Amino acid sequence: MCAATADLETALTGLFSEVGSVLHIPDASRRDEPLLALIRRSSSSQGISLSATDFSGLFRAELGFEALQKLRQDSGMAEFAWRTFLQLLSSALSGQEGCATVASSTASGKRLELRFRLESAVLAAHLHLEAIASMPAASTEGRDFLQGLRGFVLDAIAAESSEASKTPTSAARLAGPMPSLTQDPLLTRAASEPAPATGPMTISRPPSAGPPKKRAAGSLVDPHRKTKRAGGKPFQLSAG
Repeated sequence: MCAATADLETALTGLFSEVGSVLHIPDASRRDEPLLALIRRSSSSQGISLSATDFSGLFRAELGFEALQKLRQDSGMAEFAWRTFLQLLSSALSGQEGCATVASSTASGKRLELRFRLESAVLAAHLHLEAIASMPAASTEGRDFLQGLRGFVLDAIAAESSEASKTPTSAARLAGPMPSLTQDPLLTRAASEPAPATGPMTISRPPSAGPPKKRAAGSLVDPHRKTKRAGGKPFQLSAG
């Protein structure tokens, strides 16, 4: 693989996906009805596949190495790096960065007028989309249905694009610094308090209970009455 094709492959991989991106290209031949296009990196060849529809026909262009090289030369950017040229082509097809594309109908398909805005100049080129299928003759009811289907598809694509831009990805939700201790008062207090001193673990046993105290014998009739101590004087009645 030569250096030119290697640079082209690297640029294609970095700017386009095999899934593709949806584009809305203004169509001068159909007022207020843009051309709905899908651009993606070709999986079978080194290039770009561009498909489009105006809901009355299908159009396609396969841009391989030679076609892209001719388009780069026709637009006056033969000396530009592949990544720079493909970035401008992507901007023109999507109508960004001051670049633009306008479609028009021809006998064999669609003609895309490309405008590339540089810092001090505007370059131009054109791209042809070949018609690969056309809508067969239909009744008035069939045309009304197709028009309604077209509006539904465009609204659905716009709604999906809007939701995708509003919904953060998991990586965006997880991005950012971890919370510090100063953001949580409980963590701050726990971090500021000194840790209790630790030492060797000791196991203390409760004091052993002494021998049970002997209860003084008393009267069964009156438990609060004390008995006569040994060696004392006997109980005597005083003479009247």
